[in-house]
Formats: sequence, structure tokens, C-alpha cells
Amino acid sequence: MIKQLAEKYEKMPVTARAALWFVVCNCISSGISFLSMPLFTRLMSSDQYGVVTVYNSWVQMFSVFSTLNLSAGAFNNGMVKFSDDRNCYSSSMQGLFAIVNLVVGLVVVSFCAFVPGAVDLPLPLVVCIFVQIFANQIFALWSARQRYEYRYRSLLAMTFVFAVAVTFFSVLAVAVVPDDSMKAPVKVASSAFGGLLVALVLVIVTQRKAPQPFVGRYWKFAFNFSVPLIPHYLSLIVLGQIDRIMIASMIGESVAAHYAVAYTIGMALSIISSALNSSIVPWQFEKMKRRDFEELSQRATAMVALLSAVGVAVALVSPEVLYVAAPPEYQEAVIVMPPVVMSVVFTFIYNVLSNYEFYFMENKFISIASMIAAGVNVVLNTLFIPMLGFAAAAYSTVICYALLALAHTIFSLKVCRKHVGVESTRAMLNPREIWKVAAIAAVSMFACYLLYPFAAIRYVLMTGVCLLAVYKRRVIRERLGK
Repeated sequence: MIKQLAEKYEKMPVTARAALWFVVCNCISSGISFLSMPLFTRLMSSDQYGVVTVYNSWVQMFSVFSTLNLSAGAFNNGMVKFSDDRNCYSSSMQGLFAIVNLVVGLVVVSFCAFVPGAVDLPLPLVVCIFVQIFANQIFALWSARQRYEYRYRSLLAMTFVFAVAVTFFSVLAVAVVPDDSMKAPVKVASSAFGGLLVALVLVIVTQRKAPQPFVGRYWKFAFNFSVPLIPHYLSLIVLGQIDRIMIASMIGESVAAHYAVAYTIGMALSIISSALNSSIVPWQFEKMKRRDFEELSQRATAMVALLSAVGVAVALVSPEVLYVAAPPEYQEAVIVMPPVVMSVVFTFIYNVLSNYEFYFMENKFISIASMIAAGVNVVLNTLFIPMLGFAAAAYSTVICYALLALAHTIFSLKVCRKHVGVESTRAMLNPREIWKVAAIAAVSMFACYLLYPFAAIRYVLMTGVCLLAVYKRRVIRERLGK
């Protein structure tokens, strides 16, 4: 059997093998963090865990300005546009990011020193924010190139080292600190500086390969591509992170911690979502570059269906996972898991569709959609969190991600028709089929919530989903691409 599996693996195209190992990488990165969560929720009080939650949200917020999100759209486009000089392009992106991060960090830290409480964190933790951003983005830039060139072996090894280093230092530091009030600062600092050690190694490796470390025209290209997208990236961060900050402000850091733990469990599906998107982007871009539009629509729909099925499975076992991940007082937060899981499905739909907009550099549509969704999210949270509690934040989030996906359905069709014509667009996109799958997934997620009191029924359904996947494995493989 092992020999047969090995033979099938060897026959797989590089894109399929890469997608498989990208999933593994994401599982390692997110999985180690996920597995360490039961330790942190028990080693730290909910108030201290809430501080960490707010800190992580601010990391994401400031990352928009400090990183320009270079590891996303600009980097992928640069890999295509400057394919003959990828070493210099990679090193240039590192240098550009380092300078921008330093400038933004100095401005924010100086402002917080003169206006205490502006970020609602102690000044040393504000400094740690930018150390962590540096570590995260250096690793993201390096990973983006490995993914684009399907170098999954090196990515797998370094992902393991990075995840283990950060988690090990954090757990050790929190465990040895006797004062509970210091556990959050210690966890934050150890995580930031543990990641920094790995990031510095990656900087040295990347810079040594480049005959010219910094190229001005690459900086100009990245600026022209990324700066107009800052409202888009900021809106996405607001959409994904502002709920925890608002809950902490309106209800309390302890409640924010409960919400964050359940939210993290629900977002476990993003491990697969991110891997699928990371693998499909190079494939999509190459297909469009060659004007080969066959299979684009079919594979996108199949990936949405696969993600939805896995999402239903995650939602079905969420109560048990939450029970293991956190103390009993966190159990009330299980209500947020179905909408959070569904948010991941809508996010993936948005990602698949926005890839076309990124490729054709129609950035204005991307920003408009995300700004609308973020604005609606803030309004809904402001209105309903005080009235309905933290659960309102999760349902506001899923509504806004659905709006985001719908907006990109409209925009992507408009962009593709403009650049390749109506007939080619039909081969590239079939939004009707994607939204049929999304509708079925949404109904299924709601059903999962209704079934939470009935564990036996959920286990039977979970078994049925698994058996169906095994029975239909050949069809699934064909739809996902050979």
C-alpha cells in the first residue's frame, strides 16, 4: 500500500504536490499555535490572555502600514514581471519593508510615549509590536517565493523551525514567570524576539544570493502597486480584528479572551483556505499569462466545495475542540464558531475572485469592496455588541465577508470582461456555481449550531461526510485538477 501511495505521489503534478505540502506547512504553523492554546489559556488568567488578544489585533492593524502587504499582491506580480531577476527583487522587498517598518515603528512609539493610552498597551509592548511585524513579514516574504516556485521542502523545514522557535520561547517564558500580571508581557516579548532570531537568518540567506541588494525600480513598482491598496488591506484588518478590540473596550478583556479562543478554533479552517489560495495563485497567474483559460472556473468551484465540506466538519466538532482547548468558562463562546467558519469560506471566495483583479492590476475595485465591508462591520459591531454581547461580532463579521465576496463577484466579472472579453470570462468564472455551493454551506453551518446539544447526531453526520469523501475521492481529484 505504501508503495502504491508513493507511486501515486510521484505521478502527481508539481502544483498538486505543492498544494499538499502547503497544507502541511499551514497545519504546522497554525497547528503548533493551536496546540499551544490550551497551555496558554490555563497558564494565564483570562484578563492576561485578553491583553495578548488585543496585542495581536494591534499587530495586524499596524502591519498594514509597516509592511505595505508586500508579500501578497506586489510580490506575486513581481515574480512574474521580473522572473529573470528574482533574487534582486526578493532582497529589494526585504530592504523596502525594513525601512518602512522602522519609520512607522518610530512614529508610533514616539506618539505613544507622548500620548499614553493611545494604543491601550504599555510602551514596551508597543515596541514589541514592530519587532513581531519584522519577524512575521520577513518570514512571509521568504515563504511567498518558496510557494511561488513550488519549493515546498525548504518551506516545510523553515516553517517548522519558525513555529517551534516562537512557541517554545513563549511557553517556557510564561511557565516560569510567577507573577500573573507579567505573563502577557512576557509571552509577547518572547514570541517577538524568538521570531526575530529566525527572521535574521532568512535576511542573511536572501541578501547573500542577490548581486544587487536594493534596486530602485523594484521599490517604485512595489510602491505603485501597494500604496493604493493600503485602504484595502487596512479594511481587511479592521474586518478581521476590530471585533476583539471593540469587545475588550465595550465589555472587557476577559470576554474578549473568550471570544478570541473560540474565534481561533473556528478559524482553523483558514489553514486549508490559505494553502489552497497559495497554491492556486501561481497556477492562475500562469494560466492567464498564457491566455489558457480552461479549467480556471472548474477548479475554483471545486476548491470552494472542498473547503465548505471541511468547514462543516470543523463546525460539527467545535464544542469538543473548545472543551479541550480552554477551561470550562470559555465554553459559552461556542456560539461564534459556525459564523466564523462560514466567514473563512466567504474569504476564500473573495480571494479566488480578487486574484483576477490583482493580476490585471485593477486595484481600485479591490479597495472599494473592502472599505465598504469594513465600514459596515464597524457600524454593526457598534450597534449590536452592547445589545447582544460578543456573539453579535461573529455574525456581523460573516455578513460583511459575504458582502465582500459578493462585491468581488461583480468586480471580477467586470475586470475580466474588460481585459479578455465575454467569451473568455465565461471560461474563467462561473460565479453562479460558486454561490450555489456557498448557499449550501451557509445552511449547513446553521444546522451545525442547532445540533450542538445532540452529540450523537453530529458524530453520525461527521462519519457520513468522511465516508462520502472517501467514496467520491476520484471525482474530487479530477475536479481539483490532475
